[in-house]
Amino acid sequence: MGVKRNGLVPIHGNLMVETAGALCVLLDSINNPHGKPAGVRFRPSDEVDDDSSDVRTMAQRNHDALATILAAVPGAPDLPMNGGNAPVLVIHATEDTVRAGEGWASIPGADGTGTDVPVPFAAAEHAGCCGTVQRLTSAVNGKIVKLTVADRVFNTDQRRVIIARDRSCVIPGCHTPARWCEIHHVKEWANGGKTDVGNGVLICWHHHRFLERMGWQIRMTDGVPEVRPPDWIDPTQTWRPTGLRAVARPSRGA
Repeated sequence: MGVKRNGLVPIHGNLMVETAGALCVLLDSINNPHGKPAGVRFRPSDEVDDDSSDVRTMAQRNHDALATILAAVPGAPDLPMNGGNAPVLVIHATEDTVRAGEGWASIPGADGTGTDVPVPFAAAEHAGCCGTVQRLTSAVNGKIVKLTVADRVFNTDQRRVIIARDRSCVIPGCHTPARWCEIHHVKEWANGGKTDVGNGVLICWHHHRFLERMGWQIRMTDGVPEVRPPDWIDPTQTWRPTGLRAVARPSRGA
């Protein structure tokens, strides 16, 4: 692990051949799990629209695939515990930063220096959307005044139901399968959104991390997710159903 530079932490090392092979299999599976072209698709078509293709480089796609793997690993039942719990990513932010929803947070030991590394607060928001938030209040002298825990993680039963409904990432054209997806609060938890199946959708790490920046919007209509793409994809800004509702149904009596 190198030292953070320009917002990125360089990594370098060597892998045994079988380890590299296993990693490549996982990266390929996440990047193109069904052998389908990337890009937004609202209906079956043999034509490829270059304007809606995945613009990430292969290096960027591999980075996001690795992030997906790392997000999934803590949920493995046989993973070694750390302090009696699954390994936890800790992100620090001041109350002023949390209240404003912007600014900087820090991740302890995230690069080769072993010290706190600053990250945009958006990174803390993304991590918190999928995990447990602990708020620690301390006095000027360091005394712990209050510790509150807000658990906003969808449980196993809820995840199973959401998977049955969404099947994969709800962004059209993204074929990341359910087992690699995170669950996104459609109405943000911080804004009063509930952790229930009517407010959760499957979304891959990449789209979850950059949802607002890319301009995608998601809403629930009668318990089913609908998406609205950015205007550069769909100038009409039409809300469209996802998953099974987007598939043509046979006519009555067929």
